[in-house]
Amino acid sequence: MYISKLFLYNLLLFSVYHNYSILAQGYGKNTFGYDLELVKTSENNSIVLTKNQAQILVSPKYQGRVLTSTSKGIKGRSYGWLNENTLRSNAITTAKKSYGGEDRFWLNPLGSSFTLYYDQKEIKSNNWTIPKLLEIEAFDLINKTDTTATFNKQAVIKNNIGTSFMIKIERYVSLFSKSTIEEQLKIKIPKSISYVGFGSKNSITNIGENWDASKGLIAPWVLGMFKGNKKSVGIFPYTSANDSTVTVQKYLSEFGNDRVSINNKVIYFKTDGSYRSKIGVKSKNVIPILGNFDAKNNVLTIVTFSFNPKGKFLSSTEKNSPILFGGDVINSYNNDGNQGVSTFFELETTASGKALKTGEQIIHIHNTYHFEGPIHKLNSISKKLLHCDLEEALLFLK
Repeated sequence: MYISKLFLYNLLLFSVYHNYSILAQGYGKNTFGYDLELVKTSENNSIVLTKNQAQILVSPKYQGRVLTSTSKGIKGRSYGWLNENTLRSNAITTAKKSYGGEDRFWLNPLGSSFTLYYDQKEIKSNNWTIPKLLEIEAFDLINKTDTTATFNKQAVIKNNIGTSFMIKIERYVSLFSKSTIEEQLKIKIPKSISYVGFGSKNSITNIGENWDASKGLIAPWVLGMFKGNKKSVGIFPYTSANDSTVTVQKYLSEFGNDRVSINNKVIYFKTDGSYRSKIGVKSKNVIPILGNFDAKNNVLTIVTFSFNPKGKFLSSTEKNSPILFGGDVINSYNNDGNQGVSTFFELETTASGKALKTGEQIIHIHNTYHFEGPIHKLNSISKKLLHCDLEEALLFLK
């Protein structure tokens, strides 16, 4: 009987991988079609939103996240980073793994005594974990059209001192038309450039008792994961209005000007997916736009987001500190390489925190755009939106 069960298990496992191989035929690695078939091995109800050649893959199972996107149809480049091993095994992620995705919903704070990421344990690396709500619990699909999907979820989440937050989460994901992208960014997309733009509107509503800031607060946080390579650089315009000094927060490891640099208009950060490092920008220096240039594949990524310059942002420092506020608005995380192969980097934005009364809500909007084509055409977009000459950005990588 034991041999029979083992045989059936191996037969089933072979069937899954064999079927995956068949399904993926015709789609090269890093194409949208390849990733679509990959996701089908772990989820049957994923959603593809389409507008001409622009497509995005959205997952109810993984919290209504945008897993990946393309500007050139099913055989076009897939812009998001997905954890292929985890998805293929259909495994429940452990504390330090992720499924990936270009636009995923999380909650701040990451840091302080009020963190959500240490399961009410001592704040040290071995105890870091992703709350189940934000990684393995499905969100309910409420409505879908060809270019939109709406999700919600009612939940309770606890911070590290045991404060419970009863919330209703709503996510509205939309794929933008060309005219909408041009209107939002105040640009004209050149004919030689392929494009995709999408956004998420994320709200949390307090459906419990009034919140007390002395016991902690929470706020929406959106993170996008993208493929890193040695010719990839993050670009972060900043303001130094009111004579504020420009400060870049550094986390996770020691690194110097070879990985992050401030010039007179932008901050550069290496997004090679090969060295674990993280930067943050606080509200005094924030302009609500950031980007990344992948010179290997001629892809310019732009992220815009809703930003309240008078808001108070929750702590980003992973220490057992009673200081709730003073956190970053923008973060970029660069991951370790895997046996010499680049993995991913992240572009992240967050809403400010507020002590919500019953029925009140916080809304955060996070939009992502990809443009692919000749560098001189991409450069015209970069100069207008990021105040950055891409040739100068490439000099930072040398």
